[in-house]
Amino acid sequence: MVFPSPAANSPNLHPTDLLAIDLLSIDLDYIMDPDPLRINPQLSVQAAIALIVQGPASGENQAAIAPQASDRQPAPVARSQGCALVVDDDDRLVGVFTEQDLVKLLASERAISNLMLAEVLPPDCITLPQSALAETFGVLNYMREHQVRYLPIVDETGAPVGLVTLDNVRHALRPETMLRVRQVSEIMARSVIYALPDASLLQVAKLMATHSISCIVIATEEKIVRNLACDSAQRHDGAGYLRPLGIVTERDMVQFHCLELDFATTSAQAVMSTPLLCLRPEDSLWRVQQEMQRCRVRRLVVTGDRGELLGLITQSSLLKIFDAAEMGVTIHLLQQEIQHKTQQLQQTNQQLEGEVAQRRATEAVLLQMQADLEQRVAERTVALTEMNLRLQQEIKDRQQAEQKIREQAALLDIANDAIFVRNLDAKILYWNKGAERVYGWSQAEAIGQNANHLLYRDPTPLQNALEITLQQGTWQGELHKCNKLGEDLVVESRWTLVRTEAGAPRFILTVDTDITERKLLEAQFLRAQRLESLGTLASGIAHDLNNILTPVLAVSQLLPLRLRDLDEPSQRLLTILRESAQRGSDLVTQILSFARGGESQRSRLQVEPLLNEVTRIAKQTFPKSIAICLKMDSAGLWAIMADSTQLHQVLMNLMVNARDAMPEGGTLTLSAENVMVDESYARMHIDAAVGSYVAITVTDTGVGIAPELLDRIFEPFFTTKEMSKGTGLGLSTAIGIIKSHGGFVNVYSDVGHGSCFTIYLPAAMEGAEPFETPDLKPLIGNGEWILVADDEAAIREITKASLEAYNYRVIVANDGVDTIAIYAEKKSEIFAVLLDIMMPLLDAPTVIRTLVKINPNIKIITMSGLAANEAIAHARTTNVRSFLAKPFTAHDLLSALHQLR
Repeated sequence: MVFPSPAANSPNLHPTDLLAIDLLSIDLDYIMDPDPLRINPQLSVQAAIALIVQGPASGENQAAIAPQASDRQPAPVARSQGCALVVDDDDRLVGVFTEQDLVKLLASERAISNLMLAEVLPPDCITLPQSALAETFGVLNYMREHQVRYLPIVDETGAPVGLVTLDNVRHALRPETMLRVRQVSEIMARSVIYALPDASLLQVAKLMATHSISCIVIATEEKIVRNLACDSAQRHDGAGYLRPLGIVTERDMVQFHCLELDFATTSAQAVMSTPLLCLRPEDSLWRVQQEMQRCRVRRLVVTGDRGELLGLITQSSLLKIFDAAEMGVTIHLLQQEIQHKTQQLQQTNQQLEGEVAQRRATEAVLLQMQADLEQRVAERTVALTEMNLRLQQEIKDRQQAEQKIREQAALLDIANDAIFVRNLDAKILYWNKGAERVYGWSQAEAIGQNANHLLYRDPTPLQNALEITLQQGTWQGELHKCNKLGEDLVVESRWTLVRTEAGAPRFILTVDTDITERKLLEAQFLRAQRLESLGTLASGIAHDLNNILTPVLAVSQLLPLRLRDLDEPSQRLLTILRESAQRGSDLVTQILSFARGGESQRSRLQVEPLLNEVTRIAKQTFPKSIAICLKMDSAGLWAIMADSTQLHQVLMNLMVNARDAMPEGGTLTLSAENVMVDESYARMHIDAAVGSYVAITVTDTGVGIAPELLDRIFEPFFTTKEMSKGTGLGLSTAIGIIKSHGGFVNVYSDVGHGSCFTIYLPAAMEGAEPFETPDLKPLIGNGEWILVADDEAAIREITKASLEAYNYRVIVANDGVDTIAIYAEKKSEIFAVLLDIMMPLLDAPTVIRTLVKINPNIKIITMSGLAANEAIAHARTTNVRSFLAKPFTAHDLLSALHQLR
């Protein structure tokens, strides 16, 4: 209970004065424990230790300062039992036995088991007469002067009547304000006695006894020479710092003794209290008090930014703030601060009063202005109402017009044709969905762009179309354009001039129909029609030649029978005549075979015996410098419906051509396999149809065929051989026979590397094992970008369509330079490159080496019509992961890409 001073009720006192009065008015009775634990001096030390251990919780478990700042009444005094024992003999005070005394005994290494308290108590005991001092600060200063934590209170006779502890003092002194305005750095002990983790408990006890301290911090020395134990204030020699790990207190030492630990061998690290609760130097003492109360401790470690040990704060150091002189200075500073704030508030109040007066005058002016403004608003409102009605009608008309335009635009978007509008400077003003599909640019990308630069590689030829449109109002014709991916397109374009109301040219409406694929099919159709016409012509010539050669051949055979006495030169002439006529007859036979496919006797035929036979003939008759290889499907080839004689003729023609292409020797490979031509595969060849085929391939490593000659090799009488070495009918006859069997031929050639002829003959599936169409679902892509590089537009388009159908995205390039440029720009997006071996401008090895330099981890799949190129492609770099032989199925293409994941 607190006895307030009469001055506390004075109305002229400042709140800080009231705080000081409350602190000074706390009576001695409120910090003294009147019933401490008393023992006799003849009690053994072991028994005293047991009483300390069994007693109530130490000061670390006691509440200190109540959190409510408004409650100035001290809580009931804390009991000292268990922390210190009062030793008296018949009401005569002998001394006080504390945990610190026990630590000193342990440090002296004396045998404690047989000692009595009378033998170990200090000779002089500091006491305080009950009537000597009557206020708390006097007691606190007295305990500081004598450096004691426990102070016995005695009466006039010297008999103990109570015990004062620092815990009790701290519990009684409760001014929150003092704790909030002070920082840890002001009162912390900067010189901290510490021990290394491997120090023994005996060494720790000796440190406590030597320095008369209640705890030892266990710390590691970072980057300094290790000493067993030293003062933290001496550690900053520029070479390192201390990092605290734990703490050992007197209370801990008592517990360790009761647990009968070996103080000489037990390390401090094994039994220390950890982890530590650490504070910062800038923390307030209020936080110190709160943390001590929350964690029930009496000591807190202070650390820096790196976790280094800076100091120690205890309940004793916390009580330093209650020094009367220091509190007076603090209260004075608080009073000055309050006075300064009051002056500032008064000045601010005067400024606000002036501003209020000025604002009132301004409000009067504003009220007058408001009245004038309301009059003007009323007049303007009438005018605006009339204008609003007119605008609403205009908006309604415009909305109807816009709705009509949107409906028309929707109709335009439905159209498959590309429809766009450009002004006379070629700037694009409108771009429909069909234009997005045909050219690849979205509406946002196209609008505002120059159409001549966006859609044409060379806009020069457009000048004539523009002039006709401006003169006649319309123009129609075919134009060569390009899309976003750089692919060439052929469009049927229709231009219409849109004029202003005055008749001046304003816009040009363009409607483009993509006819690229139709043009490709027309080219193939015209080629087939040309061959058909040549076949018809050859058939007529063959008929006439047969009529001419028949009597010549007959006469050449009859004359030797009629004229038996002819001389030898005449007989040789007749022989030459007969052989020439026979050669002419054979030539006519080949012409007929080309024109009509010849008369054939077809039957169910197994291909393997035929291939073995032509291979045997070639090995016997061809030069030894030519190596001949035969490869067949190990699972067995399907049967075909064919004329064996005609098929024999086709294979021999192809193999003889291969032989003639290798005058210096080389390798001739004859191979056969079962293939399933799918829709993607069939689109690569106009004569192909979906179904099962037996593919027979003749490959050589000869001189190859120039690209400009590939379109003519099947024409009759066309040959690159010398006059006496070829008639030009071998390949034309072969393709006639193959087509008459329902098959088709693919040719690929690389100048300097060789040629590859593959004939596809329909399989007789009635007797063959059914061919199951492979399931392509597991091979579907995940939206990866694939760069397809091929100089053949049809191959690019078909490959692109196949990949997009199975969830890949495709960029196309038509030559080696284009391939490198596109990959350098979009290498981060491109998953793999599909590269044709024979590319214009740059050869494939150069392109591959350049791509690898751009990205050493690039994935490349090469493709070619020559199987021999597979070895070439793989030999260039390990980045070439796979090879596709043209033409390839969608399954082959997707499988090759799936293997790259």
